Amino acid sequence: MALAEDTICPTVAFRSQLTKNINNPSAGFHFVFDDVKLNIGNGYNTHHGAFVAPVSGIYFLNFRFTISAGTSSSLIRLVMKINGELVSHTMSAFESHIVADSFTNINHLNAGDDVWIEVKESNYPFVIYGDHATIGPHSVFEGFLITC
Repeated sequence: MALAEDTICPTVAFRSQLTKNINNPSAGFHFVFDDVKLNIGNGYNTHHGAFVAPVSGIYFLNFRFTISAGTSSSLIRLVMKINGELVSHTMSAFESHIVADSFTNINHLNAGDDVWIEVKESNYPFVIYGDHATIGPHSVFEGFLITC
């Protein structure tokens, strides 16, 4: 279905990051990325840690993170949810003590849909890194509207 020629898509983009390390979050932990660097369209809610789509359309969504494990047997599974439904995940089993990973999702969202990141399962010990003074953010949730 083609868009009408007079349809104008608003600009929607956000980028938020953790400022502090998170130690040993358990299953069900909902990330709140507390440092918002970009929030065009006001879709990212800093109180709830969720992106709420301001308009219906196709969105690019990404989450990247760095984790340090206390042992080589640590495991963590992080998920992206839309309105409570799992749409993307990553699982990291630690062979080394530091792992950087990310996942990306391109999905249709309706206006008002909620998107968030949470821990699905984990065993301890580990740390999810926040901001680092000299090298920048380790854990970021970001996205933008591709088309409406």
